[in-house]
Amino acid sequence: MAKKYTMIVNLAKCIGCQACTVACKFQNNVPEGQFRTKTYADGLKGTYPNVSNFFIKEACQMCQKAPCVSACPTKASYYNEDGVVLIDADKCVGCKYCMTACPYDARFLNKETGAAD
Repeated sequence: MAKKYTMIVNLAKCIGCQACTVACKFQNNVPEGQFRTKTYADGLKGTYPNVSNFFIKEACQMCQKAPCVSACPTKASYYNEDGVVLIDADKCVGCKYCMTACPYDARFLNKETGAAD
C-alpha cells in the first residue's frame, strides 16, 4: 500500500493565532486576500473568569474519494502518487466545479492565475 499523507491538528490546543494560515500562504504563494486554510472562532463559552473559546480549522481534507477530483471536467484536479489532492493550473479552465463540489469550502479561484487553488 502506498503511503498517504495527512495533517493532524489538535484543535484543543489551537489558540486562533493564525500562524498556520500565514505559513500556508507563504509556503504556497497564495495571493493577498485569499486563503487555503482558515481558522474560525466557534464562540466564547462560559462566564468570566472561566471563559474559553474553541477554534475550527477549515482546509482541504485530502478526501480519499475527493468530490473535487471527480467533478473536474478537464482532470486538472488529481491525486499525486502519495494521495495528495492537487490542481494542474495549466489544465484548469476556471469553471469552479471543484469549488462547488468541495464539502469543506477549501477551494478558491486564484485571482492571479484564474485557476482553482
